[in-house]
Amino acid sequence: MRNYFFLAVGLLLFIASCKNESPEEMLVGEWSFSDVQYERQIPEDYWHIIQEQLKPLRESYKLEYNSDGTYYSHSITHEEGEWKLENEGKKLIHTFEKGTQEYMVLILTKDSLHLKTTLQDETLTLKFIPSSK
Repeated sequence: MRNYFFLAVGLLLFIASCKNESPEEMLVGEWSFSDVQYERQIPEDYWHIIQEQLKPLRESYKLEYNSDGTYYSHSITHEEGEWKLENEGKKLIHTFEKGTQEYMVLILTKDSLHLKTTLQDETLTLKFIPSSK
């Protein structure tokens, strides 16, 4: 009987330690740009040009989300501001000096972040992976 008690306590401690992370906890950290997916069809003639233009972004574009609700965007230009998740982690809002930018969170896991937004009248999905520091 005593063994069952210790087994039950151990099982409860194991279950308690396996809690799921919240979307906010999964977002916190540094993310590196990996790819972009355009909503509209890109003509094949332009695809290689776009891929060449993306090379510098793959090397430099990083988003850093801090647990205090601040973020830093490191790219061709630097941006900093505040972030928040809404709609049960499905909507990400950046608030910065020049205004706000909203993103639909399509995927948020420990290994992948996909954000859909509209930039300069172009709807696209920005894909990020965790940065290796």
